[in-house]
Amino acid sequence: MEKFSLDLINKLLGLNVIFVTGEGCASCVGMVDVVNQVSEKFKNVNFYILNVEESYLSFLENYQVRMLPTILIIKDNKLLDACHGYQPEEILELWLDAKIVEIN
Repeated sequence: MEKFSLDLINKLLGLNVIFVTGEGCASCVGMVDVVNQVSEKFKNVNFYILNVEESYLSFLENYQVRMLPTILIIKDNKLLDACHGYQPEEILELWLDAKIVEIN
């Protein structure tokens, strides 16, 4: 999983999953391994981790991130869906599978 940076905002072409996390968020810490495991199963999807900082506030507002953790599915710079809160690996994988089928 690659670290997200502001340079990527206008380059989110193709299918992207952004894991939005924050310092001091217990659910976020628990989901890091979950997202890493799930990312191994989706080779045609770009996975990023975004640690919330003040410099990302505009991005977070634009993509309506209101709680942590949040998983965003973005295709060609457009938000397709979001998942909020801790998700077990099996649930996250099923959700992503369903969304990818829906998108394609």
